[in-house]
Amino acid sequence: MKKFILGALLATAAAAPASAQQNMYLVKDNHLVAKYDVDAVDYVAFTLPDDVSDAPLWVEVGNVGKNTVSYSVKVIDPAAYYVHALASYHVLNNYAMSYYSSTFDDLPAGTQKLLLETYLNSEGAYLGAGNQTYNMVDFEDDGTGYGDYVSRFSVRAGNDYFVVAAPYDAQADVLDTENMVMQKVSTLAPGKTSLPLSVKYLGDEGGYLNFDFTGTSTDLKYALVIVLPTSTLDFYRSYYGYNDDYMLNAWGTAWPIAELIADSKWEAYDSGNYTMVARGVDGNGDIVDATCSGDFTAPNAGTGPEITIFSKSKDNNTLVLNFEVNPSNVEECYYYIDTENNVDDAVNDGWALYEIASRSTAVDVTSQINSAGEYTINQEITSEQWQSLLIYAKDADGGRTVCRVNFNMDPDTRWSIENPAEDTNASRAAAKKVKIKNPVKRSLKKV
Repeated sequence: MKKFILGALLATAAAAPASAQQNMYLVKDNHLVAKYDVDAVDYVAFTLPDDVSDAPLWVEVGNVGKNTVSYSVKVIDPAAYYVHALASYHVLNNYAMSYYSSTFDDLPAGTQKLLLETYLNSEGAYLGAGNQTYNMVDFEDDGTGYGDYVSRFSVRAGNDYFVVAAPYDAQADVLDTENMVMQKVSTLAPGKTSLPLSVKYLGDEGGYLNFDFTGTSTDLKYALVIVLPTSTLDFYRSYYGYNDDYMLNAWGTAWPIAELIADSKWEAYDSGNYTMVARGVDGNGDIVDATCSGDFTAPNAGTGPEITIFSKSKDNNTLVLNFEVNPSNVEECYYYIDTENNVDDAVNDGWALYEIASRSTAVDVTSQINSAGEYTINQEITSEQWQSLLIYAKDADGGRTVCRVNFNMDPDTRWSIENPAEDTNASRAAAKKVKIKNPVKRSLKKV
């Protein structure tokens, strides 16, 4: 009987005039159970065919150009929320190499979804509901910034991306990774722009690397920039086989040209030779590259105690890590362990790393460092989430050092150590985004 009613409904819809073919109704007793736009349904079945997905949402890719991608998110329940993003393959591959010593393509599907979730939490995702089409144009304002901060789309020519979407419980702040969907897209290759990009190293100034972008065309939309010790850059090129294109797209930061011309100073901590790799991008997505190098002498003032990690293990759900602080006559020394997400969220809320590391729930080991110069952390951790260990030391002159260790208790995952840790303290807008946090960084920080 049910089959007859549904068949009759479809037959009636097919025979009726176009103006009447609006909705198909599902009725139980005298109550409407559901209704559907007839044009949104191809057919009705009582057994789901093998080639039909029952996922609550899916994505459809539309126009793909050099610097633009459009896609649609389709949902079963028009009232359900989801998050969506255009995820950079370069950044995902960077995560895969950092956490699993493997390329993203070689990871199991479940691990790929885990990294995609990390990407959404770290790089930013957009909140949506209902069947919607989204058009992203490189470096255009995405509408989620606030104050002076402008949040922008990133759609670079000649790059691979994943259109990714997942159901999202906004009230509980929970992402449904089981029903996460992704579709790979590749933007068209860039051409060479005729607009000039000029980069020169002026030397160190006030403890910073000072660069000059005078002569660069302000008609360029922006410039991608990385600054690294030249030895590190050479190591990435020779050992990992990374070319400048890969490193710019994985680690480069996009800056407006006017801002680079007005002020272009970068932080550096150690003396040595440094290289800037820059890529100008025009409104069509076409590019021009430039590099420059120079020597830098780091100032001694303001440096904090040296933190050295001697040994570490994470066997049997127990973190064991031995570290030394030199000199040992510190005024403060704490360590603090929390999830990587929580630490990043605190940084995004305006907390400095040393403030997080010395909060009320941190462990004060000042006396142990004063007497022995070293300390061994021995703590049980059963959580499957990625963790952050912050070790903080302050000397009598007020110099501070924070060492950050990101890790997962899975023995097959790698440690990620930043020592000293870069304290970005960069707050970003959370409107229409889910857990916006700071990305994995390899390049030095612009002042």
